[in-house]
Amino acid sequence: MQTKHNSFLKYSLLAISLGISSSAVHAVDGHVNFTGSINEGTCDVAPQDQNIAVALGSIGVDTFNAADVQSTHKDFTINLVNCADNSSAGLGFSKVSVMFDGNYDSATNTVNLIGSDTAENIGIALFDKSNNRITLGVPFQGEENLSSAVSGDIALNFKAAYESSSASVTPGTGNGVINFTLTYQ
Repeated sequence: MQTKHNSFLKYSLLAISLGISSSAVHAVDGHVNFTGSINEGTCDVAPQDQNIAVALGSIGVDTFNAADVQSTHKDFTINLVNCADNSSAGLGFSKVSVMFDGNYDSATNTVNLIGSDTAENIGIALFDKSNNRITLGVPFQGEENLSSAVSGDIALNFKAAYESSSASVTPGTGNGVINFTLTYQ
């Protein structure tokens, strides 16, 4: 019985001493402040606009007789639904902008063509609804005001066209893909 008591006492003292020795002196050296807000939400991209198809057509290479020649601009729209305007409560955003990013040539600011047998010396240029060139890879500054949304929906209108990078465009397929990301302010 005494052995059990001595063993218990030894282990108790060992546990206490370990607890004391492992308890280093702690001091607060700084702190982290977290700020933010919980708002009602952003917009949803309409399901039919999550993968948009824009038919640029079949264009003859003789159309592109110099660099920077564009085909006819084709319209496309990204529809946003269920948008909430949180700005009036001071809780969040009142504008949305879009950035087109992914597979593009930064030198020509055009979407690269993809697939086999692609045309060469040509890409796809993007424009806003007023035909102003959109710089790929940076947020587009033509923001839409969410407080002007009708029933919480917004139509972001854009245009696309083939654009030559030289006078020697070779024939081939003209398919391309670009991602878009929405930013709220």
